[in-house]
Amino acid sequence: DSGMYRLRAGIRLFDQMGAEVQFGIGTTDSESLGADEYRTDRFYGIYLVPTGVLFDLIEVSASVGYAQTDLERANASESLGGVSFGVNADLPLYVGDEWELRIGGGGTVFRAQNSARIYGYHAGLRIDFKI
Repeated sequence: DSGMYRLRAGIRLFDQMGAEVQFGIGTTDSESLGADEYRTDRFYGIYLVPTGVLFDLIEVSASVGYAQTDLERANASESLGGVSFGVNADLPLYVGDEWELRIGGGGTVFRAQNSARIYGYHAGLRIDFKI
């Protein structure tokens, strides 16, 4: 069980397809971990993000890509990488001519191999700039 702050930055390639890079940094203190527990140190990911809109209101997207997660504990560290995927839903709070503000959330599987499964849920604000 670990927490992290995650930043997503992306660009629209087409109307319903985007590309994203993501970066995360862990928030859990390594001194509070048990002997067999790890904390998230850093996370990096790159994704293709197909997007659609439900009911002309809710934006739904699925991210598919590659993620690298660095884990650590008091006397060991581990880097795990592989296929990563997730779903997101965003609801607009403000829509203007130059930018939009959305609230959203979703879930991501950062690693799905048999040796280790890393997954999590997220919520936050999203700002879209119209360039």
